[in-house]
Amino acid sequence: MCCRNKNKGGVGFKAYIFLWWDGVSFFGPDYTKLARLSGTPVRWYDKFKSLEWLFPLVAILAIAGYVIGSELNDVGSLKT
Repeated sequence: MCCRNKNKGGVGFKAYIFLWWDGVSFFGPDYTKLARLSGTPVRWYDKFKSLEWLFPLVAILAIAGYVIGSELNDVGSLKT
């Protein structure tokens, strides 16, 4: 069966997940990938070093935290 194949000659699931996280295309306007041209190894936390990527992430998490926190105050109360 196709699902029981033990990755014979293919790329593993971990590599696909990293490719999704890191970005499919190497060439593009992403400054975190410029160091790779000089031979710097790829790490999973390279995105967190980019302020261009980190500021929107923190803003989205803050908004989501505020919305979830404000909704948790209403859990268990009777709404009329």
